[in-house]
Amino acid sequence: MGLKDLFRKKSPVEKASKDLMEPYAQSDVRRAAISALFTIGTPEAYESVLKRFNFSANGSIADESEKLDLVDYCVDAGDSIVPSLKKHISAEKALAFPIRALSQLVDKTELLDTIGQSLEAKAPLDHRTTEAKKALVTALGDYGNENQASILFPYLEDHNDDVQMQTIEALERLGFQVAGEALALVCCRDTHAARVQHRAAKALIKLEVSVKKHYPKFLDEVKSEFVLGKKGALVSKSR
Repeated sequence: MGLKDLFRKKSPVEKASKDLMEPYAQSDVRRAAISALFTIGTPEAYESVLKRFNFSANGSIADESEKLDLVDYCVDAGDSIVPSLKKHISAEKALAFPIRALSQLVDKTELLDTIGQSLEAKAPLDHRTTEAKKALVTALGDYGNENQASILFPYLEDHNDDVQMQTIEALERLGFQVAGEALALVCCRDTHAARVQHRAAKALIKLEVSVKKHYPKFLDEVKSEFVLGKKGALVSKSR
């Protein structure tokens, strides 16, 4: 930073952004900053205010309340904030609240395109985007349909077990029967943790998918807990 920068008068966006990013300040200070940035209403102001989603302020109740109110501010801003929300979702990692805001501003197709494209840009072997992947996978589980199954499949092989677990849960929650083969393969590979294989087997039971073709290749640890039932579907021995 040069000498001129030290004495340069801060812009309204810079002033409000500084107050916004103070996690130990009073909640009223950050709320005033949020209001100021929405009043300015430029793309720069929107991109700054959305950074509030990226950190947890001191005091969990106040923190969540501010973020919920920020979602409402975004919805009230309407179409003007949509490009900034999409940019934020594609680049940041704390995404649950921004996705909630976007879901109230665009139709489902546009929402799923944004989530899906943001997820596909983050490779399963990318260690830097684990938190974002977890949020995006969960969002597809919340808002998606069978058209998103192919987007989710690669994350069954993510480097992070939690991402794998979230992917299984998303596929199960949406009732993706087309996911049967991908989930069965998880039970065949020793590259997956035991808890991931167990969760995949439980999902196969819920989806009532035939695994007769794959069962002979299931790992012994999985076979010790799950057997073939009627029509080739998996059954838990402990049921």
